[in-house]
Formats: sequence, C-alpha cells, structure tokens
Amino acid sequence: MSKYSYEEKLEAVLRVIEEGMSYKASAKVLGTAQGHVQRWVSRYEKYGPEGLLLHIGKLISFIIL
Repeated sequence: MSKYSYEEKLEAVLRVIEEGMSYKASAKVLGTAQGHVQRWVSRYEKYGPEGLLLHIGKLISFIIL
C-alpha cells in the first residue's frame, strides 16, 4: 500500500500543474520529498490521473479489470 493516497498525490500534482507551485513547495505541503512530486507529475502527464496509481511501473490490478 502506498504511503500517500491517490487524492493526496493528485492534490500535489494539481498544485504544480494548475497553480504553478514549485515541486519543492508542493512537496512541503504534503510533507514528502520533491522527487516524489516530480515523479507523480511525470506519471500524470504521461498516463493521466491513472498514472498516480502506478506502483513499480504497473497499474494497480483494479484499474486493468
């Protein structure tokens, strides 16, 4: 199970994409590392919201079903 929920990841990503907040500032709001937010933004841009459900390069099974 992920330490951060889908909703938390999405909020962090949208702060960067829609509000123009820096990766560092968005990460600080959530209490995580800047690299996590960068990874989530990258996955969001590549796969859409479902990309935030990726775990070790694979979609969580209920998304595939």
